[in-house]
Amino acid sequence: MIENNDKPQKKIKVGIIIAKCSKFKELFGIRTENINNDNWVSNWAFKIKEDVVKREGYDKTKIAGSFLISPEYPGCPYCGNNNYVYCCCGKVSCHNSNEEIFTCPWCGNSGPLSGPVTEMDIGSDR
Repeated sequence: MIENNDKPQKKIKVGIIIAKCSKFKELFGIRTENINNDNWVSNWAFKIKEDVVKREGYDKTKIAGSFLISPEYPGCPYCGNNNYVYCCCGKVSCHNSNEEIFTCPWCGNSGPLSGPVTEMDIGSDR
């Protein structure tokens, strides 16, 4: 008999994606909600400090699925950009959806956007 002492993972229903403003380089959180199965909808954004991110562990869980932005999403709380991008460095940043070229404020990579996001690090919003 094999015993599994691992506790079952609690399914996250609402989470916080940590992002950086591409214009002002400040951190902010994006509230995202699991609406069904692996469909996530981002519906709120707020300023957050790095010590809160670390204390709350907002970057400790990985989720997969499709990521959508609600029409109610207010955009970046610093510059108002209405979209966000998941860079190849593994970080999220705000982005103006009218611009074709993106420069990541985390790593400095720059180039055209391509493909949908299918996986992201997220923290639970209790």
